[in-house]
Amino acid sequence: MKYKFNIKKYKYQAIFLSCLIFLLAGIIAVSAFRGNITSAPQEELPLAETTTIPTQPTNTTSTSNSTEPEDEPESEPEHIHAWTIKTIQPTCEEDGYILNTCSCGETEKTNPTKATGHSYGEWEIKKEPSLASEGVKERQCISCQKIDKMVIEKLVYQPNEIQSEMLRLVNEERANHNLPALKYYGAAQEAADIRAHETRVQYETEHDIHHTRPNGDSWSTVLDGIELLGAGENICAGLTTVEQVEISFMNSTAHRENILNPRFTHLAVGEDGVCWAQLFLAL
Repeated sequence: MKYKFNIKKYKYQAIFLSCLIFLLAGIIAVSAFRGNITSAPQEELPLAETTTIPTQPTNTTSTSNSTEPEDEPESEPEHIHAWTIKTIQPTCEEDGYILNTCSCGETEKTNPTKATGHSYGEWEIKKEPSLASEGVKERQCISCQKIDKMVIEKLVYQPNEIQSEMLRLVNEERANHNLPALKYYGAAQEAADIRAHETRVQYETEHDIHHTRPNGDSWSTVLDGIELLGAGENICAGLTTVEQVEISFMNSTAHRENILNPRFTHLAVGEDGVCWAQLFLAL
């Protein structure tokens, strides 16, 4: 059985279907055209120049499209010093000047003036020098009352002829034994003279001499007040010349030991008539 399509019967349906197909084709074409536009490379457009203006530090960085700089903060007016002037007068030891002080705390010194220096009065001796110790003299500044002190050297004793000859003979004996020469010690001269006199008193009253003083003390007490490391004494009586005394001492073992003692550094000699005293000292 043959089927025969009746076009007249489906005329309107065919027209509708054709329009629908045409509409769908148009939509597809439009969609494809839009896709081409979207994927096409876009031309870069020029941008305005961007300038970053430095500002006070913040947590973010700001930019601006404007090329005009921001207004700078107003600067503080320059400080003008208002000086208070004080004159500092010079003293004996320090220079004078003008002290300028500003309310801001700044200071400056101008117009320096040299110190005047001390104006001392006359020297006054406060302690007389002796053979054993130095002396002291003072003077006072009239302006500032400062005390200036000066040491006066010890007195230098000049041994007489007998004392010098005794020292020479002692040092000859020491040189013969390769010992250093002794120096004359004037600070012990008074003690040597006392011991020579005390020996004479003993010799005349007791017809004997010994190393005990008339009051019963040891001979060494005559040296009290003199700083010593050690001391020795030789005494004799009945001899008239230095040579006789030295020979007598060198012939006595105990006296000879004092003369040749390497510890001793100084000598003082006392003489009273026919009585003699040698004081050896280690200083």
